[in-house]
Amino acid sequence: MPVLGRIGDVLTLITFCTAFGILLWHALRSPRHDQTTAEWLLLAVLGIYVVISISDALIWAKVTTFFEPYDDYLEGIFPVLALGVVFAAYSAQQVADALRAQRALAQAHELMMDIVDGAPAGILFLGPTGATVFANDAAKQVLDLEEDDVTGAITGPGWVEEGTAEARPGELSSLVRDEPYDGMPVTVKWPNGWAVDLRASGRPLSDATGDVGGVVVSFEKPKMLYPG
Repeated sequence: MPVLGRIGDVLTLITFCTAFGILLWHALRSPRHDQTTAEWLLLAVLGIYVVISISDALIWAKVTTFFEPYDDYLEGIFPVLALGVVFAAYSAQQVADALRAQRALAQAHELMMDIVDGAPAGILFLGPTGATVFANDAAKQVLDLEEDDVTGAITGPGWVEEGTAEARPGELSSLVRDEPYDGMPVTVKWPNGWAVDLRASGRPLSDATGDVGGVVVSFEKPKMLYPG
């Protein structure tokens, strides 16, 4: 039995030294942002057992008992570090899952925006006053809208909505309504006299207070502008 115990100590030493070397090699080769706390804690745990195994082997070989007083301390630290490895690995998994979900959400958002921008119909999101908050490519082309690369603000070249009292340039206030609508006629006119007739459909969106926070508007692209 003592011989089997010594063989077990040697096998333990070889196993833990091999695992320690493989993990250390992997950790040193990995980019810094890929290195995790769990890996370093696991290295510490393996390192403790490497030291314990070396100590047992040296004692068995009657080389030295120098490390023997430290074995009990190391064995006491081991379960604490082992729990730390489990917790760190769990936390890393949770973070990885959150990052995957975030990337999936970002990809879905990007796909949705590509679909909206590529739609043949004009699509707008109007704020409470009728100002354009978002416009897809078709709407920008029809209404000659421009988006600031820095602020993201969308502006028009000064056209106004005809038939609306106190109409302000670049706003479609008549399309901001509490109820959904379809095929509502609206005419916008440019300072140079050119105009375009649209038939818009809208769906209001409520804000946190229940008030209308804006309206999603869509319209078919007109075939041409005409002089007013």
